[in-house]
Amino acid sequence: MNEARMTVAARAVVRHEDRLLLVTDDHTYWYTPGGRMKASETLPECIAREVWEETGLKVTVHDLLAVSEYLDSSQSEHKVECFFAAELTEIPSNVHDWQDIAGPVRSFGFFSDAEISAMHVLPAFVKRLSAEPLGKVYIEPN
Repeated sequence: MNEARMTVAARAVVRHEDRLLLVTDDHTYWYTPGGRMKASETLPECIAREVWEETGLKVTVHDLLAVSEYLDSSQSEHKVECFFAAELTEIPSNVHDWQDIAGPVRSFGFFSDAEISAMHVLPAFVKRLSAEPLGKVYIEPN
């Protein structure tokens, strides 16, 4: 039996003017900005770096909101994602010209709860985070 590759990722739940920040690499599904943690950084540092790399936005990281665990069917990858509340601290004037520095993000935007309800968002519980007051903790498999 092969041992699964274990990764830890940190994701930002950023709300601005009652809209949730989501990113996509192919427009078939959307997700919160974030990514794999480097061994040399904390979860909040990872989130700040990933949000900036993927969107050009700067954030301040706050409380843990949810933890999602994913083990693929072949059991070759085991990923734990930690979702934190974050708030915008700076929106650069050239944010619409931004391109993901180190990864696959091709587009991002702020979406209302009504827009999100019609979108394919992963993991699915993110839709509930966007519709309910922040502060609850959800722990469920991806």
